[in-house]
Amino acid sequence: MSMVAVNNISFSYPDSKIVALENVSFKIEQGEYVAILGMNGSGKSTLGRIISGLLFPTKGSLCLQQNVRCGMVFQWPDNQIVAGIVKNDTSFGPKNLNFTPVQVEQSTKEALDSVGLLNQFESKTHQLSQGQKQKLALAGIKAMNPDLFVLDEVTSMIDAQSRTYILDLFEQWYRQGATLLHITHDIEEAAKATRILAIEDGKLVFDGSTKEFFEKKSFVSSLFGKDYSFPKEDYSKKTQTVEKCKEAALVFDKITFGYDNTNKTKDKIFKDFSLEIKKGCLTALMGSSGSGKSTLLELAAGLLEAQSGCVKCSSVPVLALQACERALFEEFAADDVAFGPKNEGLSGIQLLKRVRFAMEAADIPFDTFAERRTFSLSGGQKRKLSLASIIALDAEILLFDEPTAGLDAKSRRSVMQTLKSLTESGKTVVFTTHRQEEALEAHYSVCIEDTQLQMECNTSLPPVQKRGGLQLLDFLRNCGTNFSVGSVKKSAIQALPALWKYIVFLFLFVASFVTKTIPLAATFFVASFAYAVLARYPVVKMIKSLLKILPWVLLFFVLQMFFLPTDFQDKVLFSVGVFVLTVSKLHSTLMMFFHLLTAFITLAVFVYSINEQQVLEGLENLLKPLTWFKIPVRHVTMVAGIVYRFVPLLAEEAALIIKVQIIRGGLGDTKGFVKKIKKLLPLIVPLFIRTLKRADVLAEALTARFYS
Repeated sequence: MSMVAVNNISFSYPDSKIVALENVSFKIEQGEYVAILGMNGSGKSTLGRIISGLLFPTKGSLCLQQNVRCGMVFQWPDNQIVAGIVKNDTSFGPKNLNFTPVQVEQSTKEALDSVGLLNQFESKTHQLSQGQKQKLALAGIKAMNPDLFVLDEVTSMIDAQSRTYILDLFEQWYRQGATLLHITHDIEEAAKATRILAIEDGKLVFDGSTKEFFEKKSFVSSLFGKDYSFPKEDYSKKTQTVEKCKEAALVFDKITFGYDNTNKTKDKIFKDFSLEIKKGCLTALMGSSGSGKSTLLELAAGLLEAQSGCVKCSSVPVLALQACERALFEEFAADDVAFGPKNEGLSGIQLLKRVRFAMEAADIPFDTFAERRTFSLSGGQKRKLSLASIIALDAEILLFDEPTAGLDAKSRRSVMQTLKSLTESGKTVVFTTHRQEEALEAHYSVCIEDTQLQMECNTSLPPVQKRGGLQLLDFLRNCGTNFSVGSVKKSAIQALPALWKYIVFLFLFVASFVTKTIPLAATFFVASFAYAVLARYPVVKMIKSLLKILPWVLLFFVLQMFFLPTDFQDKVLFSVGVFVLTVSKLHSTLMMFFHLLTAFITLAVFVYSINEQQVLEGLENLLKPLTWFKIPVRHVTMVAGIVYRFVPLLAEEAALIIKVQIIRGGLGDTKGFVKKIKKLLPLIVPLFIRTLKRADVLAEALTARFYS
């Protein structure tokens, strides 16, 4: 019996008239290395999800050999990572498969070692680079020892060095006897497989050996274009100068920047960095994952502010973010493209012309896609639509962060042609890429590896305009870190084991509410301060936090004086009209004061003195006695771990939506509470939709790791 037998499978997504797969049949034998090829929206990922058990066919059947374990690696690693700590994420699957503790530890370390992440064992997952996250996603699946790997475009978002490493890893697994099903858009990756399946509009149009596929030029050209082999030229040696490129449009003048906002030089992404972007030219920025390409573009677009130095520009740049397709606001495609121009005051025929031009330029034709619902588009189509939304702003300086990521070969070339056309019309275009062949299409290419890069720059340009809404954006950016960071200061509380941190906190926290006398309540209030001192909690931060609470305490005090009934036996201390101060009311107010502030201080100190890993370890130890009653404690701690992962994800989604709103003119500096609320209202619906989508994606990731 074959390892996998796909029998006349068809699939349609709910509320969609488009058939994703139609009568697809094939078999996969153990030990095969199969590549699945096809254009964006052809049904490749859908097929991979059906084989992995994440979707069920509308028609037909899927048969797997008995006891075959399938592991799927998603295209976007952020969609696959389920825990906030590297070792917890990798061990998640083995635990769900009931590996013994020894087996869990062994498989976790072996998997992380195989992808080169063993030295990141205790690191936070959100702090990893994009390439490291993809390796972690691979480790999480590898740790489960699957018989079949389904790999869905896993190299589309990583740099060339990481890509080579991962492809070598696949070949190693294949030589060790693993069965690989690699969904890819890349011709070089396809050539590494021993067999190729090609899908077109949901139908299987080719099934044969890799040699046979490349001999059929019609298939190759239909998927990759007629000129499908790029010249092997070193982009770093490319210096193409054009006459019109003498004047500067965008200048980074000795900028220093780091996300930590500290003065530590070693933590800076850029240190005295200078670069000049020529007007009317196409400039490619290259560099490994985490080198600062995306950060540089956000600095240029005014979404980040340099700690020193200055970003200067001839006009306000607009930016197509790396994952901007996740922040599509409107229900219909054309409406989303029209969002920015509408904010600029465009309407009627002029608006229609602008939207049509932008959609045609981004290779998502207006007549075909204008009335399509955005959620029904494929990943590649959403990316094209998001590019159209930026082109529609008609800015003089256009920035594109990985504009071809996740696109098939034809679409990549179409996007590159669009970028070149924009420069031919007089625009200044900067884009980031991991592909040498794309950098070769630019007038200039810059490798952002040495952040000490310095160039003589034109400093006569005005500084980039400060954007509205940055305060909220900064808060959301830091939310994930603040949620799980814990204190780095050494203290008596910090030195306690995780379980004892819980015990001390719970004792003070519960006591703050159950005390009935003022002396005892005051004693625990003082104890909470001692707790803060032992944890080395910042005094200024504590005082500022307490001052924010005091007005509410005073409000409750006044309300009690006015509205609580007065017992005739109660001693009246002061009375003016309906305002009556009695002994019992004063006692009640003081008790509330001590209870509230004690609870607040102990909770703040607990969060400050414990990190994510200790939260989970301590919770599991605290609840361990419940296992005697057959209560699944492990599931409780897993849910806590998922919460730690999910909250920063939502903050990330909100930050992404706000970035896109800022870029497209949806947010700005507004005065007055009501006006600010009106500005924020358009964020609610897309954030709600993205929350549901994130929850759905997270559920899919849990299923892929056999959690039930």
